Amino acid sequence: MTFGFVSGTVISVFIALLIHPLSALLGADAERLGPLTEQYLSGIVFCLPAVVIGQMLPGFLQMKNLRTQILIAALAQIASDVLLDYLNVTVFHDGLLGMAMATVVSCMIYVALLLIPAYTKAGYRFSSVWQMPWGTQKTLTDTRKK
Repeated sequence: MTFGFVSGTVISVFIALLIHPLSALLGADAERLGPLTEQYLSGIVFCLPAVVIGQMLPGFLQMKNLRTQILIAALAQIASDVLLDYLNVTVFHDGLLGMAMATVVSCMIYVALLLIPAYTKAGYRFSSVWQMPWGTQKTLTDTRKK
């Protein structure tokens, strides 16, 4: 999970620094679509660490037979994104930056709902304990002592 956060953050910083050339590379013309693309990219760049983590966590949850949790999180993400997009269009009028921020908030909701089993289900937690396929359990301190 740390790798996902770090890699998402590095990619976010890279995109934030190169937002103007990236929008031109994506084919946005300078006068009409360039500012809109840059506005959307400047908002969505904050979501990348959550997107990377959100792509990694469902695999762990499926191994623990928590498919319902994945489905609930995905439905909550879709519903919150649609609701926030609707509010952006009808109430806030923030344009593409508001649409991007709605996506960021829905990604954060998705990751938060995926992380709940990591801290509530017994036996599923991120720790320094790893388990061998045949059932023996060792900690990092046990491997260092030998």
